[in-house]
Amino acid sequence: MDTWKSGRFGKRVHLTYHALRRMEERRISLATVQDLIENGDLIHKDKKGTQVVVNTKVIE
Repeated sequence: MDTWKSGRFGKRVHLTYHALRRMEERRISLATVQDLIENGDLIHKDKKGTQVVVNTKVIE
C-alpha cells in the first residue's frame, strides 16, 4: 500500500513511483516512512498544506 491517510495531518499520503524506487534502493520500509510522517519533526509545510517535509534523526 503506497497511499494512506495520515492521522497527524488528516490528509491522504501518496508515495510517487520515484519515492518508492528510492525507498527500495535505500532499503527503507513503508513502515519507516509512515513513522517519519506521523512522528518526525515538521520542517516545512506549504501554505495550502499540500506539501509537507518531515525530518528525524536516524541512528544506524
